[in-house]
Amino acid sequence: MKKNLSLFAIVISCSLMLAVCTVFILVSPHKDSVAPSLPCDISESFAENEIKQLVSLGVLGTQKSGDDVFFLPTSDVTREYFACSIVRFFSINVEDYASFELNIADQANISKENLPFIRACLANGLMETVTLEEKEYFLPNTPISREEAANIIGSLSTAIIATTRADGFSD
Repeated sequence: MKKNLSLFAIVISCSLMLAVCTVFILVSPHKDSVAPSLPCDISESFAENEIKQLVSLGVLGTQKSGDDVFFLPTSDVTREYFACSIVRFFSINVEDYASFELNIADQANISKENLPFIRACLANGLMETVTLEEKEYFLPNTPISREEAANIIGSLSTAIIATTRADGFSD
């Protein structure tokens, strides 16, 4: 249940960001590429249409296995995946941050293909690192909580979001 609620928060938050920012941002991250294949495992999801839209725009990533494409809607959303999605959503050119030095102790835990996205994310202050034992960590494989995702999206949004029901959630 907790996994589904986290996914719900991420999908709804991303959908909200998409609706608010589409007016100001021309989202075309892959102008010359073929449209991404839609996932085959989202037909049971309450957010099927939103997932399709965000995957089509290249904001949300998928996994391919053979000829099938998967979104894995019941899996935890990691900090690395969330950071990449935020950077893609804002169409940030990751090449502009190739020389940005990451001063994090767990850089080796970030996938090579996503490292440019993490650089751009941290360089733009979209997410924060975590201090543990006097060292900074990004914790790329740690699931992002609804609270952290909501705080990040809230800081990027000018919308006023009611939090009166937040006490009902454990995280």
